[in-house]
Amino acid sequence: MGTCGASCGITKTREREREQATRVALRAFADGRRDTPRWWPPSSVFEAGEVEKLAEALRGALPCRAVVVPPSDELAATWVYVVATMAEGSWVELREGRGAVVPEATEERGLRVGLSALHRAATVQEFAVRATVEGPVAWVEESRVAGVDDRRLQLFVKATQGLLRTMKITTLDAAFLEGPAVEGGDPLWSLFFDGAPMVSRSGEWVTLAGER
Repeated sequence: MGTCGASCGITKTREREREQATRVALRAFADGRRDTPRWWPPSSVFEAGEVEKLAEALRGALPCRAVVVPPSDELAATWVYVVATMAEGSWVELREGRGAVVPEATEERGLRVGLSALHRAATVQEFAVRATVEGPVAWVEESRVAGVDDRRLQLFVKATQGLLRTMKITTLDAAFLEGPAVEGGDPLWSLFFDGAPMVSRSGEWVTLAGER
């Protein structure tokens, strides 16, 4: 007779979390499409100050700068960018209007942690930023992948997932979020986190307040 070790319990827990998340998604979006929801949480699923508490915990646990980025619309997630740098500033902070220090390095990478407005759930995604400075401005381009590919970020992933578990926040992985809640529906990524694609590249001009 076979035995079931610790990994079996983890798998069952993950399956329950996915089933619950799918039910929540279909309660809000019956047809599985990211349009006007028929139901939405009556109050924020995260307590006041809880997102900043997570950012502060990440700063304490990792060699990083953690930047909170508010949702782009009422259905979108709040994001915490965990920039893998010990420099005084970051391009993410400059882009978001949270800092004035222009980094020496023109590239940076890290994790973006999405906190859903629909469900007490998070996702962890790798990002990379490249900046091209042209006098008083810089073109800041961000690229995102599905999940995390860079093995150098594994410490960041483990620490982030551990903090999310401590705060009783379910982490939904990229493989699950790429699929729809119902056949023909939008990816669960869109329902929980963002109307923009999971894998994407975008950029914008940023005015530099300081000098290199």
